[in-house]
Amino acid sequence: MARFTTLIFSETYLNLVHKIRDEILSKEFFEAFSRQRGRFIQKIIVLNAFMDVIATKGIVFQPV
Repeated sequence: MARFTTLIFSETYLNLVHKIRDEILSKEFFEAFSRQRGRFIQKIIVLNAFMDVIATKGIVFQPV
């Protein structure tokens, strides 16, 4: 399985997810947001979106 490490976040994003930069910087994405641990289907959706971004080098829109 692919691993995605968190490197850069905007202040807007940090405010949106209620995190401070040091909590999530340089951590594996799903580790940084571990309170979602039990939501396997959502993890697969996010992982697929990341893979689409890598493959297309474009924007991938996800439903809210």
